[in-house]
Amino acid sequence: MQIIIRKEKIKTISIVVLVFTTILLLYFLWNARSEKKNYFNFNITNVEEKEEGIKGKDFLEPFRLRVNFGGNKYTVLYSGFDNVWYSFIDAYRSAFDGEIFVKEISKGNWDEILKGRSVKFDLGNNIPYAAMREVMGINNTIADEVIGNYSAAAYSEVSPDSFFIYDKKKDKYFMIVSEKKQNNEILNELDELEKRDFDIYDTITALFGAQNDILIPTVLKNNIQKISGDQEIQVFEQEKIKVLAERFFGDNFDFIRKIEETNGTVIYMYGYGQKMLLIDRKGFIEYKEVLNTDRYTAVNYTDALEIAVSFVTQHGSWKTLNGTNIYPYLKESVNIEEANRKGYKFTFGYRINGYPVYYQEGEAIEIKVVGNQITYYKRYLLNQKDTLQYFSNDSGDSTRNILSAKNILTNNYEYIKEKYVQENGYNFGNNKEEVFNRIVSMINMVDVGYFSLDRKKPDEEIQLIPAWIFMTDKYVFLFNAQTGESLGSKPIR
Repeated sequence: MQIIIRKEKIKTISIVVLVFTTILLLYFLWNARSEKKNYFNFNITNVEEKEEGIKGKDFLEPFRLRVNFGGNKYTVLYSGFDNVWYSFIDAYRSAFDGEIFVKEISKGNWDEILKGRSVKFDLGNNIPYAAMREVMGINNTIADEVIGNYSAAAYSEVSPDSFFIYDKKKDKYFMIVSEKKQNNEILNELDELEKRDFDIYDTITALFGAQNDILIPTVLKNNIQKISGDQEIQVFEQEKIKVLAERFFGDNFDFIRKIEETNGTVIYMYGYGQKMLLIDRKGFIEYKEVLNTDRYTAVNYTDALEIAVSFVTQHGSWKTLNGTNIYPYLKESVNIEEANRKGYKFTFGYRINGYPVYYQEGEAIEIKVVGNQITYYKRYLLNQKDTLQYFSNDSGDSTRNILSAKNILTNNYEYIKEKYVQENGYNFGNNKEEVFNRIVSMINMVDVGYFSLDRKKPDEEIQLIPAWIFMTDKYVFLFNAQTGESLGSKPIR
């Protein structure tokens, strides 16, 4: 276990662990008798519009906030929590003005911290810690050698002078302890959030008894309904395609060859394939460019992200080509190599009306940056054709209601089990109760969103149907939220 401590202020690990454990025990003894109350309603405020001037650093912010108000009151937010995040940054930055040290903690410690009045911010996978430190304006690099990636961050009143970081890539948890006393601005922001109306969440442990503190929605005051959509570009929109192609090739456009294949795919090519733009009949936009190794210049993570975001802005924007607003977020960053040159691949997801959109294959936006050059770009966004409607759970029309996540999980755990048995050789035994408990213990994220059904014919209307999403360590499982029918699964890379 690696610890960084400034020489002028040596602290022993045993004392810290003892104090930390004591605080946890006292906190939960004091709060053991708290009673649960259902205070939350669904917040349908639409705050998802993004300006065209979006920057790379805008994606180095959390896309989800898990809130424990105390007294077994939970919710999860995907927007409208900027004040909480900025208060966290202020406190985090202030902590580094004093003496700090970093210590690896167990997952059990992390879970106990989140049982108190707390917040947990989820960010995209594999964001380097150094990039987050740079964005937050922290010069102190004392934690860089210990923490590799900034996947999630937490703060709890259980240990108010500490901050907690999760590195998903290494699957490690860290506690940053500051000698400088923190103000209560983060917790004060929770007081403000508590005055608003939200969905009701609870832990899997409370719902099923199996040991798992992941939150699951128990009451959605309003149900989302399926909406129709359309691909953002059609192969017969020749003028629209030409305008888009000119953005990619610029002054070289007069030297571009255009190829129209029999299946409708349109290809623009420069030279002998040094640059190529492909638009297929399903609405995928794909661009490839051969790496120019002679002009390669290494760039760091934040510069590469800025190059990627700027490229998307100039080659399709962060709206659909028809102007549909989306809420984009960074899902994953991956280190890559091309021709022995280092770079990054960024994957972006997006939300419509605040809900994530999932596809059977691929992601919304994928882009590769090698040095300061874009070598690959693919996008598939959907235009929303009609207005989302919300209906109350007590509307009396069962066709409008969505099934509860609890119901979906109870009726489909065998499907999840078989996936692990067939593809991973797991042996769950024959006791149904034990199998069920093991399955629900494996869930590490529950979400509600949209699933884009594949069309049998290109001219068919796209249907975005409400879906429950369950994520485990290996797969994303999707289910029709209105019928409970399985929509398949996707492996987690």
